[in-house]
Amino acid sequence: METVIFIKAIDRHPDRRKLDGVREAAGRLGWRVQVSAPVSTNAEVAELEKFWDPVGYIVASGISKGAMPVALFGEKPVVYFHLPDEQLYPASRCVHDDADAVARLAAKELLSLGLPRYGYVCDAGRPAWSEPRHEAFARALALHGRHAEIFDPTECGWDNAAFTTSFAAWLRSGPLPMGIFAVTDATASHVASACTAAGLRIPDDVALIGVSNEESLCEGQAVTLSSVAMNYAAGGRLAVEKLARIAAGGGDAGPAVYSPLWVVRRASTTRLPKPDEGVSRALERIRREACGGLAARDVLKDFGCSRRSAEMRFRAAAGRSILEEIRRVRLEAAKRLLVEGRTTIDAIAYQSGYASSAAFATFFRAETGTTPTKWRDLEQTARAARKGKMGMECKD
Repeated sequence: METVIFIKAIDRHPDRRKLDGVREAAGRLGWRVQVSAPVSTNAEVAELEKFWDPVGYIVASGISKGAMPVALFGEKPVVYFHLPDEQLYPASRCVHDDADAVARLAAKELLSLGLPRYGYVCDAGRPAWSEPRHEAFARALALHGRHAEIFDPTECGWDNAAFTTSFAAWLRSGPLPMGIFAVTDATASHVASACTAAGLRIPDDVALIGVSNEESLCEGQAVTLSSVAMNYAAGGRLAVEKLARIAAGGGDAGPAVYSPLWVVRRASTTRLPKPDEGVSRALERIRREACGGLAARDVLKDFGCSRRSAEMRFRAAAGRSILEEIRRVRLEAAKRLLVEGRTTIDAIAYQSGYASSAAFATFFRAETGTTPTKWRDLEQTARAARKGKMGMECKD
């Protein structure tokens, strides 16, 4: 069995999901995947070669720029999760996310809130992968007559006190509320902590969205964080496919690009037309528990008032009934599972909060006018067409 070596720099959500995709695609080719720590010398590469005789290498993100150039691996094919670099990482060896699509999703989420001001928080030092998201976010806002301010934490670093002071001053230099797109979930977490320390409320003063949908970060905040979910597993599959083509003597001239999945909306971008803390708590509970069998009566009990009063408060603030919100969350969850195309209808029914596929099918048809299977086929065809159109535009 041939071996492909996956060099992983960090043990966090993005690399773990990329590795899932690598293993899936490698398995189809009959390849074994061996995970390795970063290497920096010819001797280390020689040891890997002697031990595994790999078909090639896949280098994950998080590697310091220039740390593992193509030349380090000799004649063996190597693919990078990195933006192309003329000297270090040729485009033909790179896989990266679609920064434009990521930024457009974030911009759409924030613009839908109708805020007076928008900003982007980059990573310290403005690494190469951070700037494309900033530029794409600025373009998306400009299309709608909005300007994207930028906060660069390079000078203050991630020291909590220094970051909070500098960040709060930036926020208060203009009108609030403000919509902020943070380059990663980790950065969004810093922003959220700084807002709390500065006495600013999320999402009332600051609506916030990050990138990656790293649940340990997004769900671990006092106010849960909205995030652009990334299809890292698709990136892993693309990396194996590119490596296989290079190993066979072919390859692509350009990088392989994977798209984001969707926005996972949590409390940090859930702004109510009529603020009501009780309704905000109810919305958060529905988001977390709707697919676990939550019923409207369970939510009504939390209000501590009559059923009629609770329903009126919820509808006035959210614009729909509690039952409608539960059904909406279940439908969105089902659609996401359907689009991924890796789960059976029976399993999707259960994961969406329904006891049987028949009950789920009845619900889905009532909401969409079609069956789950037909909806999935239509959506996957539409996504493939959009991807093909984007590819043609890039070639033009």
